[in-house]
Amino acid sequence: MTPIPHNRPSLDESDVDAVAAVLRSGHVAHGPEVRAFEEEMAARVGQPGWDAVAVSSGTAALYLALKALRIRPGAGVLQPTYACTALVHATRLAGAEPRLTDVRDSDFNLDPDAVQAGPELGAAILPHTYGVPADPGPLARLGVPVVEDGAQALGARLGGRAIGGLGALSVFSFYATKPLTSGHGGMVVGPRAACDEIRDRRDYDGKRELTERFNFHMSDVQAALGRSQLRRLDAFLRRRAETAALYAGALPPSLGRQSAPAGAEPNHFRFVLRVRQVEEARRRLAAAGITAIVPTEPWELLHRQLGLPEAGFPAAETVARTTLSVPIHPALTDEERGRVASALARLADLD
Repeated sequence: MTPIPHNRPSLDESDVDAVAAVLRSGHVAHGPEVRAFEEEMAARVGQPGWDAVAVSSGTAALYLALKALRIRPGAGVLQPTYACTALVHATRLAGAEPRLTDVRDSDFNLDPDAVQAGPELGAAILPHTYGVPADPGPLARLGVPVVEDGAQALGARLGGRAIGGLGALSVFSFYATKPLTSGHGGMVVGPRAACDEIRDRRDYDGKRELTERFNFHMSDVQAALGRSQLRRLDAFLRRRAETAALYAGALPPSLGRQSAPAGAEPNHFRFVLRVRQVEEARRRLAAAGITAIVPTEPWELLHRQLGLPEAGFPAAETVARTTLSVPIHPALTDEERGRVASALARLADLD
């Protein structure tokens, strides 16, 4: 029995052809493919008149977005504790300090009601956790710009609007396991003036004035793969939605899963179970040849990384101890999807 990996990039011959065309052209560095990718992403997720800037990673995109917001040195950047460490890294590189808050137990997204009064805020980073959209409205009402972290949420929608056009700026990641991949890479999407500033910081060479810049370029090879994947994104989303429906139908009533708020259309980046007997569920899935993961281990919670008291983040602590993610990527075959659904159905005695 061939094991089913939790993640697997969805690559086909159209991706190979797109990359091969760039290699044959002899122009493999930053160039026209990057600009075309930026324009296509801005048109897909941005507000009218917005632009996009392709960069070397999602972390670089977060850093550049925060710099474009011109946050005062030492100001706080609000962010959920149940998130990737990239948020902390980007915040500190930008000269600000992370301000952590708890998440909701239902959708795992930042809980605006848990935000505590504290030092001055300069911005908020709002991840759409595992592709489930979060509403930036309550955070915007705090009077700070909201950076949407769409690293896991490309293709998701909230209230009929695409994730990526709901905040002051948005960022995306194109790592190998993301909704679409360019191998590595990221993107900032936002108003044209902000993108012009970000592009100036990225295009570090050949400038008369010496100011703060860095080489955050994406290559045309990466952009060609990203553009090919973007053309297939709707097919990826349909496949994920079909798989999520199959799993939901097989899931025993004793088990829950990550939920989505009203008006949210997830992209089904993850199918996350809620189960108290995590290790037993993982053992049974492994016996069926299915790789399941704890999507965020308790030790990965940002408050633990920063040495903050666990008692201050009760929902995140509970979520981290009671979640298990099963394979849902578009590269799954029908046979593999059926095996996962059957294995889920056999977890009925767990809670």
